[in-house]
Amino acid sequence: MGDRDLRFTIVRSARNTLRIAVAPDGSVCVYAPMQAADDEVCRRVARRGGWISRQLRQFDQWRPRTPPRQYLSGETHLFLGRQYRLHVISDGAPNVRLDGDRLVLAVRVEGSFTHRRTLLQHWYALQSHRVFPERLNVAAAPFLRLGWPSRASSSVP
Repeated sequence: MGDRDLRFTIVRSARNTLRIAVAPDGSVCVYAPMQAADDEVCRRVARRGGWISRQLRQFDQWRPRTPPRQYLSGETHLFLGRQYRLHVISDGAPNVRLDGDRLVLAVRVEGSFTHRRTLLQHWYALQSHRVFPERLNVAAAPFLRLGWPSRASSSVP
């Protein structure tokens, strides 16, 4: 592929044609006939290099561009489909709260990375226990009105 090395996996099988598959994670798998020579497979993959590059670029545009989290003020975090700017403050009691468009993370004297991450993950878990049953009830309502699950299938011995 020009000046770029391309790593791919070859899977041999009882087939007559060569197949190149590009996965969304960026891996490339080449399905080749048992009798195909390695150098011929490499030549055919190189010939399709432009197509493979286009596929990889297309998948790249859908990958999240979120940098690794540091859990510091100014980072953007998602909650229920909205973005919130993280604001870390030093406070006596560790807690997390929403304040308008901010996610306020109160820690004791600038807690460590692990402490900030754990505190925020714990808050997300608590919120999921609150939100998930509400969403499930709304999503299940149409099915319950139709009588699903039926009484016959719900009486398991």
